[in-house]
Amino acid sequence: MYSTPKDHKKPLVDIRKPFNWDLERAGLPMMRVHDLRHSFASIGITTGEDIRIMKDVLGHTKISTTEMYTHTTNSAARRTANNVAKAIADSQS
Repeated sequence: MYSTPKDHKKPLVDIRKPFNWDLERAGLPMMRVHDLRHSFASIGITTGEDIRIMKDVLGHTKISTTEMYTHTTNSAARRTANNVAKAIADSQS
């Protein structure tokens, strides 16, 4: 479907064609380059990274923007609830 970028001397103006070409060669589903930012943010938050640090890494000025990027999973929410519950229980001992 996509051909190899031909003129390697011209500066890349649009990364979509080479990106789509790479996805196709790798046998990956089609996606937007921007989807990688969402995945990066979601994986970071799911693995326990601090959302304030993720905000800085992604270059956002508002944490609300980062929150829109992060698609938390049920397991991440459950882990957070369990961690807080454990901290409360431990403080009662």
